[in-house]
Amino acid sequence: MVWRNLLISYAAVILSFLGAVYWGVAMIVKEMPIKKRNVMLSWSVIPSIVAWIGLLIPQVYGLIVMSIFFVISFFMDMQLMKSEAKPTWYLPLRFQLTVVVTTCLVTAAYLVKPVLINV
Repeated sequence: MVWRNLLISYAAVILSFLGAVYWGVAMIVKEMPIKKRNVMLSWSVIPSIVAWIGLLIPQVYGLIVMSIFFVISFFMDMQLMKSEAKPTWYLPLRFQLTVVVTTCLVTAAYLVKPVLINV
């Protein structure tokens, strides 16, 4: 259905954007230890890879994988924000958005009609 295609595509774009936050922080914070910078730069590409895979696999699994990864990304943001300066609004907003997006993705996955294979 068209609405599921739009939802999963939009989710993939937003998940990729969340990875970009880490790239930006790694570039801006000058006094960051090189090991931590490398971890952040490495992590920054993982959400977009997961999103891409989520678009390639059967849609019901892609919706589930992306919903799980939005939650994982939120917990990574919590870890990041413990050690870096952050706006006070960021984590509460991320939490609200994570709840909304995972609810939408899980609901869409639930509504996908399973394909029955006749053997």
